[in-house]
Amino acid sequence: MSSPIFGEPGPKDTHTPQFFDTDQEPFLVANQRLSGDPSTKEGEQQRGSSSSSQQRSFLQASPANVPDEFEETQVAGAPPTSPFSVSFYVYYFNVNTSQVVSRIRAAFMPHIPELERIFSSQSPDLYGPFWIITTLVLIIAITSNLVSWESRSEQPAVVGESQTKFEGKYWTLAAGMFYVYVLLVPCSFTVYTLILQKLGKTKTDLTTDPTIAAANSNANTAGGSNALTIQSLSYLQASGQLQLIQLAVLLISIHGYTLTPFGIGAVLCLIPFAVVRWIVCVAVGIISSIVLFINTQAIVNDIMSGPFAVGAKVAFFAFNILFSLLVKLVFY
Repeated sequence: MSSPIFGEPGPKDTHTPQFFDTDQEPFLVANQRLSGDPSTKEGEQQRGSSSSSQQRSFLQASPANVPDEFEETQVAGAPPTSPFSVSFYVYYFNVNTSQVVSRIRAAFMPHIPELERIFSSQSPDLYGPFWIITTLVLIIAITSNLVSWESRSEQPAVVGESQTKFEGKYWTLAAGMFYVYVLLVPCSFTVYTLILQKLGKTKTDLTTDPTIAAANSNANTAGGSNALTIQSLSYLQASGQLQLIQLAVLLISIHGYTLTPFGIGAVLCLIPFAVVRWIVCVAVGIISSIVLFINTQAIVNDIMSGPFAVGAKVAFFAFNILFSLLVKLVFY
């Protein structure tokens, strides 16, 4: 007797009922796989290969349909040519999270020029330095107020004056000091470079000289020790004033990232001992200055030589040390 559901039984209809779809029924496929049915394994492999080919074709076609804001960003190459356009500066905020994290990590490596190595293959960014400095302003304003409250609690109370008074001046002081420092020092070096260029004291333009460009390409392919020095300014894909603007952005980016240790130092300054605070501020200043020195050394050497280069490198190191001491004197 035939069944309206299962259909007529026959010698060929022994393993799959008609209402079962082996592509959609996991239990039947699992039982056949356990029983060692070779036909099922071959079908499984064929279905797997077809589904994988469909998946590959989908992945290959998907980037054209994915919005730009969801694509992974790779900051490289040259920015727009006009510094008076918004897109020129938006370019330096076009960076992904992994790049920012790797650059922040490089700020804690005083033994190798990791930041300089990163910027030899990728363009610098202003996104990371902006948020690093903004976070530092917030942390320093809060911790300096806590230190101020702790010092006032040790003094005799004054009638009519709260010992937990919030000092808003720390916000403006921190913002002014950090933003001015990160902008002033790189821009001063850029002006210094411009003056030396007018006086004919700078080296050959590494970005326009075809001989240097060929050496740059060969060093990058060979992966030799000279690749780092030759490529330290390789992203400067312009000449004249635009090249100087790109140089200023590069130095602003390096200075911004090398200030990252100040955040840890500000938290450690909550320890209620003056000696510990001095040690923390000096240690943070030394670490940050060394990172800044080794990551700007090749850049300075590619632009100038002799006493001009020595003076610039010493100035970078000294200004950063003085800035860390100023932070200690003003806030802690």
